[in-house]
Amino acid sequence: MFTLGVLIAGPWRGPLTYLWDEPLEEGVPVKVPLGRGGRDAFGVVTVSSLETSIGVLGELKSISKVLGSPLPQDLWYLVGWSSKWLGIPMGKVLELVAPRWVYQDKPSAPILLPRVDIREDRKPLMEHVLLPSDHDRVLEAARMYGPRLVALFPQRQLAAVQGELLRREGFKVLEWPSSPSSQRKAYLRMLSGDVEVVVGSHGAAFLPFPPGWRVFMDDESSDAWIPISYPTFSIRAMVVERCRVSGVQLLLGSRLPSSKVFLRCARRPEGDLTAAKRVMLVKPNGSSGVGGLLSYSLINNTRRALRAGNVALWILDRKGYAGYLVCLDCGEDIKCVSCEAAMRLDAESGVIRCPSCGDSRESPERCPICGGPFFEMGRVGLQAVVEEARQRFRDHRVLYFDGDMLESQVKDLIKGAKPPFLAVGTRSVLSLCDLWDVSLAAWLEADTEGFSKAGYDRDFRALSLMWESLWRGKSPEGRTLLVQTLRPARGWRRFLRSGWRRFWELEIKERLALGMPPFTKVLKIRVEPSSLEAFRVALAGLESSGGIMGFAEDAEGFTVKLSRDADVGAVMSCLPPPLRLTSKLPVVWVFSD
Repeated sequence: MFTLGVLIAGPWRGPLTYLWDEPLEEGVPVKVPLGRGGRDAFGVVTVSSLETSIGVLGELKSISKVLGSPLPQDLWYLVGWSSKWLGIPMGKVLELVAPRWVYQDKPSAPILLPRVDIREDRKPLMEHVLLPSDHDRVLEAARMYGPRLVALFPQRQLAAVQGELLRREGFKVLEWPSSPSSQRKAYLRMLSGDVEVVVGSHGAAFLPFPPGWRVFMDDESSDAWIPISYPTFSIRAMVVERCRVSGVQLLLGSRLPSSKVFLRCARRPEGDLTAAKRVMLVKPNGSSGVGGLLSYSLINNTRRALRAGNVALWILDRKGYAGYLVCLDCGEDIKCVSCEAAMRLDAESGVIRCPSCGDSRESPERCPICGGPFFEMGRVGLQAVVEEARQRFRDHRVLYFDGDMLESQVKDLIKGAKPPFLAVGTRSVLSLCDLWDVSLAAWLEADTEGFSKAGYDRDFRALSLMWESLWRGKSPEGRTLLVQTLRPARGWRRFLRSGWRRFWELEIKERLALGMPPFTKVLKIRVEPSSLEAFRVALAGLESSGGIMGFAEDAEGFTVKLSRDADVGAVMSCLPPPLRLTSKLPVVWVFSD
């Protein structure tokens, strides 16, 4: 008998030991018994097998089943690389990248995965397409890379819309499915040559690439490439590294480039700058309606769009009738007991919800700070805006898009909807640009936008949202972007008319001076109160030994600064275990831009 290390898909940072009657190659997928119940779990052999002594046999369990040939080397490489550089537990990476549909019990139709020659010293075969229009970027990618292209998009709806565009251009397009049985059939079609372009979202980023296929990753700077579930990481970073070591050609598409892409393409032309003529910066002075949010320019431009038979969007990233409750006695707003974010009120249900961690509770009768019984409603929320819009535009349909709506609910809402209409919602309402010609996109209170978990890139996130509002979807060239702001000449607002090049030239200088990504890495750790002191001691020790550049404590836990080439996995191993989930948020975020 031989002992083998097996990495199990799940929250495991390293392999467990099992027995088998012969040595197995590294990367071979297996099923192993796990836990007291002995349920079978998916895993992969990690280390060379060693013959073991008789006395150890009774203490170890045996592998239940060998599933087939090894994982493609590029996917197996990602497991170790992501653990080291992104701090993700190896088992979680395996759970993400392993194509389990390959190893289903299908003896009559086995799939032979391609052998991939990986070399860590390879230089990236990477190009960039910097065009603001979604359709222009996709058509340029198809023109440059032609058939045998995997096209990745940050949202499933975008993949479907752009796939239909490529079909109209004459390409044989396959939309990468979500179910394992359908994925198996789809991959067999790729191998048969019946497909020229595969379009998909996150899941398609880790399908085994057949020989000769190339990759296009669109909107590479989008927040949507960072999953919201634990652990957080950049799928873009994993795709870039995978393509580099395996020698696969990669084309990155950018509406608004990330800092890393800007540094690579600093001398490239910016593209269409005519958008400056379509941007309106409006001070809501003298505005009427709920909370003074409805400026005369907003009302007049909305009325003009509806009379022309078009779609208009009003965007406000706040739900409910009030953004938050403020105590009239002490002036404090009601904060979440879990993460201290300001709670938002839904006046219909009387429930206050945390926009950060999702906790909810009944609206309080008294202030938890001073005991005062009186509150005022803070900034106006979406539901109040919707009611006002329906009063003002009674001759037109007004749709309300709640950011918490399920995909099926959104489909039901837009079913049968025909322009002209006004859609009011959170930033998720921008997805309507993929379906209809939107002639007006209006941000009702732009000064509050640009939430960033990282903190340092708030201006970039806000500018990215505005650029998406201006350019996303069908026929964006005729769209007006109306931005209501009290500070039109400050921060990111200055660059709406001058373009992203000028923004990045100044932003990069500031980040270099402050030691922020892309020149360093930033690690955000959310810690339970009982673990705060243990983390303080561990981080202070790492700082004194040079393992980290520094750290700071905030309301959620700690912000840690590391060098650009720091081994995140090694830093994580020095912190107090276990790094647990608290509420619905992950405890670790890694930012490297």
